[in-house]
Amino acid sequence: MNLKYLNKINTRAKLFLIFLIPLLFFIVFGLILDYKNLIIYSYDLLLIEIIFFHLVLLFRNNKLKFFLYSISYVIICSYAIFKLGFFHIFKNNFNASNVFIILETNLSESKEFIHFYFDSFIWFLILFYFLSFLLSIYLSYNKFKKLSPYSLKRFVYKTSIILFTCLLLFLNKQENLFFIFYREYNEYKHQLSLNNKDLSSQTNNYFSNVNFNNDSLTAVIVIGESVNRNHMKIYDYKRNTTPYMYKIKNDLYLFKNVISSNCNTIRSLFDALTLNENNKKIIKNASLIQLFNMAGFETYWISNQKPIGIHETTVSTIAKACKKKYFLNSSHNNENTPHDNVVLHYYNQVLKEKKPRKIIFIHLLGSHTIYEKRYPEKFNVFNAKNTSRKNSLINSYDNSILYTDFILNKIINPLKNKNITSFLLYFSDHGEEIYESVDFFGHTDDIGSKNMYEIPYVLWLSSKKKKQIPYNLKPLLNRKIINDNLIYSIADLSNLKFDQQNLTKSNFSLNFKEKKRLIRNNSKDYDKVFNSK
Repeated sequence: MNLKYLNKINTRAKLFLIFLIPLLFFIVFGLILDYKNLIIYSYDLLLIEIIFFHLVLLFRNNKLKFFLYSISYVIICSYAIFKLGFFHIFKNNFNASNVFIILETNLSESKEFIHFYFDSFIWFLILFYFLSFLLSIYLSYNKFKKLSPYSLKRFVYKTSIILFTCLLLFLNKQENLFFIFYREYNEYKHQLSLNNKDLSSQTNNYFSNVNFNNDSLTAVIVIGESVNRNHMKIYDYKRNTTPYMYKIKNDLYLFKNVISSNCNTIRSLFDALTLNENNKKIIKNASLIQLFNMAGFETYWISNQKPIGIHETTVSTIAKACKKKYFLNSSHNNENTPHDNVVLHYYNQVLKEKKPRKIIFIHLLGSHTIYEKRYPEKFNVFNAKNTSRKNSLINSYDNSILYTDFILNKIINPLKNKNITSFLLYFSDHGEEIYESVDFFGHTDDIGSKNMYEIPYVLWLSSKKKKQIPYNLKPLLNRKIINDNLIYSIADLSNLKFDQQNLTKSNFSLNFKEKKRLIRNNSKDYDKVFNSK
């Protein structure tokens, strides 16, 4: 074996060692963060680096090799940053459920995420890996000129290494981002296809013998965003964040022990508005909107949420079934996102329509991050100066609750003044953590604190509607409820009959039966985890 050949081998070895720099930094930063399963994820990254490196060496042209080497290095650095950054923010490893959230996230939500969660550590991580990329370019550039020419023997050897390493990677696929994204993206597309098939049409043959015997009813369902009931005065919060609702508290039914099925809008509203239940699989799905269409109701969807993510969102697919739809938030920049008062004009117009049977869904932006962008300046009531970032976030969050209370006032009062048979139900898609249970703000099932699940569930009934209910609802307010049976509950409250009705699942029925409230992808019992009373 001559010296020249040994030098060629030595050059390839040096290039591979340079290529391992991202792995070295991954291990170092992983130890700093106390990264869970660091050995498994380091092994995963090592396999990816081996595959990319030998793929690069398959090509003949050394300039092309250097270009592909540089691109591969960027991909691997990005992979490492993503995994480390995700763990730093959420204190958990990236998993399949996170893919669905990413696929239904729009551009402004992405900007908001970066604005809120990219702290100095994340930016340092990005800078560090960028500098390592520049270092790799500097160290490797001249070495590619020294590589030996292409040969069939070397091609077979490299291909064998790639195939064997791919096999090892496949055996470790549960921990690999590429496999997770590929699998879940296909599942997501399949789910979207099923949703479009089952949920987007105005009627659904799942329901049979749908019947509404009353002359008229106006039902209003107001869906809040990221509202933690423990920050509402009507739920005994220390600040008066709900002055209007507190004033009419005796006219409201405040359900005190309701949780969302998930910590993200997609899954929680999918469970709430359709037959889907958090802990059960179903063959065919149908929605609350479709049921009311079949009962001869005019159905309306008024939303200040954006209807489109990377794809059409699950919620907008469900909303398609409404006879009239108003999506009012079409801004491309979150700085120009309208406040929730934009829904009021359309709501008042709908109330004036001469239709005896109406159900109106109003989807608010509520307390979605960025909190201080969710209310006009005159609602900046809690605004202590020279305060910490945490206290500042709490202040702006409470102001957003205050503004939602104002919007609810503007929704309930016109309904009350019409003196018709009507009701309004207000609930939030999920809660929000604001540095109370854990040192974190926001919502994610990866952390899943108590505040992320606890939601307001507020019912208002007109005087005429109260007379239709033969029993007192007040004794029902402490029921343990998970908000995944809205179809049965709203149908029951509306006196709407259908063959598939199950009053044991209606939150407003005397026949209601409590069930296990499963959270965190059905892996935990909420009442056991948080000792809920």
